[in-house]
Amino acid sequence: MEEKDINKNKFELGPITKHIAFFLIGWIGLSLVATIVFIFVELIVGPEPSEIAKIGANVATNFFAYLITGAILIVVSIGDVLKGVLAQFKNKHALIDGIAYGFLVMGATAAVTVVVDALRGGAGDINSNESTIRLMTSAYPIPLFFMTAIFAPIVEEYTYRLGLFNVLSRKNRWLAYGVSALVFGLIHFNFEATGEELINELWNLPSYVVSGLILCRAYEKHKCISTSIIAHAINNGIAIIAQILLG
Repeated sequence: MEEKDINKNKFELGPITKHIAFFLIGWIGLSLVATIVFIFVELIVGPEPSEIAKIGANVATNFFAYLITGAILIVVSIGDVLKGVLAQFKNKHALIDGIAYGFLVMGATAAVTVVVDALRGGAGDINSNESTIRLMTSAYPIPLFFMTAIFAPIVEEYTYRLGLFNVLSRKNRWLAYGVSALVFGLIHFNFEATGEELINELWNLPSYVVSGLILCRAYEKHKCISTSIIAHAINNGIAIIAQILLG
């Protein structure tokens, strides 16, 4: 009972303005940082880079965008929020559940894929986001592992759980689940897709939304961002390792 009460108090680690800032930094700031990084990367690779150089430029842009944005989020959270986040990583029950939720995300998304494939009449193609990650992983596996299994979980959980979900849940729990999961799904959506590619993106969207829902629950259960970060890292890390091993 004592641990539950402590965790309840830690659900709101700071003023609502700070949690809104986490969402805006991760949602808008990540894109701005990526744009700035890409300008410098383009200067390095030149106007007519080779195909491998293009992939490398994409890897470098995403790697440093997540790294820098993560650093900004941590700096903004310095104080009571950062102390609370670090303290949450000492909750062994939350950490164990984080691992369990990580495998739950993997199982649930696999199940959703089976259902979607049945509805569409056969196995479909992966979406643009997954295709890009696989391409980058095949060429630069080590930086991709760090980006997807460490940096991305921290940035995205700060943004969509500690930020968006936390803010909305203060008003309405179910609104928080629906909006944050949908937004999380849409950040993996290719809005430039058209025709059959757009249809394929729509077919792949449910698995990302389901992932978002489970990660929201992982965060909410213990009121610990550590739980959802670990769950996110487990899901991404195992996917990347599998991609590296299977080629």
